[in-house]
Amino acid sequence: MKRALMEACDRKILLVDHTKFQRRGLYQLAPVTAFDLVIVDAGISRSQLDTMQAGGAEVLVADPE
Repeated sequence: MKRALMEACDRKILLVDHTKFQRRGLYQLAPVTAFDLVIVDAGISRSQLDTMQAGGAEVLVADPE
């Protein structure tokens, strides 16, 4: 169902905190590159940020202030 909803969307936005990139999960809805915009907190590492941007996603780092 979630994949079908993603396919029907014009724009896909992922809101996630940096700790989610350091874990392995049993289920992955979609790779980060499937999203048009990724919003992540300032705890993200430079290498993780570079990887997402190299994949073509627009990345917005949320400023805690």
